[in-house]
Amino acid sequence: PLSPLMRHRGMSRRLAAVELSLDELKAAGHAAGGTMNDAFLAAVTGGMRRYHHVHGVPADRLRVTMPINLRTASDAIGNNRFTPARFTLPIDVEDPRARMRQLGELARAWRKEPGLKFTDAVAGALNLMPEALTTAALGSMLKAIDFVATNVPGLERPVHLAGARVEQQIAFAPPSGAAFSAALLSHLDRCTLGLVIDTAAVPDPDVLVSCMAEGFEEVLAVGRSPKKRQRRTSG
Repeated sequence: PLSPLMRHRGMSRRLAAVELSLDELKAAGHAAGGTMNDAFLAAVTGGMRRYHHVHGVPADRLRVTMPINLRTASDAIGNNRFTPARFTLPIDVEDPRARMRQLGELARAWRKEPGLKFTDAVAGALNLMPEALTTAALGSMLKAIDFVATNVPGLERPVHLAGARVEQQIAFAPPSGAAFSAALLSHLDRCTLGLVIDTAAVPDPDVLVSCMAEGFEEVLAVGRSPKKRQRRTSG
């Protein structure tokens, strides 16, 4: 891991959630000339910058695993095709607008990575190797990740389950060897950030959740109109 702070790993987990406005998150990304995913990454890295500063251990870059969608229009309905990309993100950019632009360019470059098309071939080769060998190799790679970040679009229209309307959905993604995972799932006009925290890496999960909430608030403020920002401040 690149973090000098979140080094340990264990089996204990803490789950937490942060509720957000889908429209505000989209507006923040658009205000910086990007997308909602740019705002998501900028908010998470902003939260990580705060968390490290709280502990007096600044960090410049962290290593993230982010699933990249490989689905095409010709794929059958219901299939879930993705590959995990592992790369480093700068977390020392203070201005949230500049951070969104920088991280957006970085994420889009990885989505165009030519090697992604060979994922299925590599996976097939790994399946032919002894299980102990692949487990050791992949396990050592996953432990070198600081956090997992995934953004999943959810339902856009009301649905019901056993006659009851579904009001909200929360996704909790496995950390997969990382210090924590951050999963953003939208539902109608809302979205929720689900956090799964390894408490050996983060012994004060409440502090991390607070830092994450502040990181999102900082990014959301970019997309708010002056009048709305004034109401939020005075309220």
